[in-house]
Amino acid sequence: MRNGKLITLGLVTVLLLTTALSAQAMPQLLIQAPYAVDEYSIFEIQILATNGQNGSGNATPVANATIRPEWTNETFLTDENGVVVLCAPEVVYTQLFYIIAMKQGYLQDIVNIWVRDIVSHNNSAPFAPNNPNPINFAHNVNVYSSLSWSGGDPDGDDVTYDIYFGKTANLTLVKSGSPNATFNPGQELHMPGGHMQGNTKYFWKIVSTDEHGLSTEGPIWCFKTALAYQHYISTV
Repeated sequence: MRNGKLITLGLVTVLLLTTALSAQAMPQLLIQAPYAVDEYSIFEIQILATNGQNGSGNATPVANATIRPEWTNETFLTDENGVVVLCAPEVVYTQLFYIIAMKQGYLQDIVNIWVRDIVSHNNSAPFAPNNPNPINFAHNVNVYSSLSWSGGDPDGDDVTYDIYFGKTANLTLVKSGSPNATFNPGQELHMPGGHMQGNTKYFWKIVSTDEHGLSTEGPIWCFKTALAYQHYISTV
């Protein structure tokens, strides 16, 4: 029985070594593709192969290699020059896709390619959040007050707002993707009594993001609340 196990282990070892040597001997496909393309654009990629390890050695074009882009169920074959023509997909924002090259007897290759949303490619970032209310460095702010600001976008895009708020300048994201340029800390953060603490300094910041994913970060603002029973705002 022991000899049988040794023979079996020996066959497994030989098989593994044979497989490893075969893999090393197989040529490696190499995809030559642009880093980024625009949606709907027509572009070429070329498939090369090398017998060197880790992509080294002289590379030669590979005909009839199968190309599989992530954005479609179709596959494509390279021509005699190792070239295939692809059409970039429609995207709603800039996205990363992979492309796989395969051929029997070769080690496959995979690369990533960015496809840019044409609108985003020519898009302007949102306006920086401004015109804070309470104004920066305000004091005696009513503890029931809401925060508000001006935002918008130069292209007329829809804009959402991430709201950062806290008692120090090390702010915490407390609300994400709000379509409204207003926020009531006492109510929306479920503070005791539905209002902010009296005689307390608060810091806040807004980050605006347009519908194509471009963002603009606003400055950090601060204010100090009045005692809870006071209902007026005065500024320095």
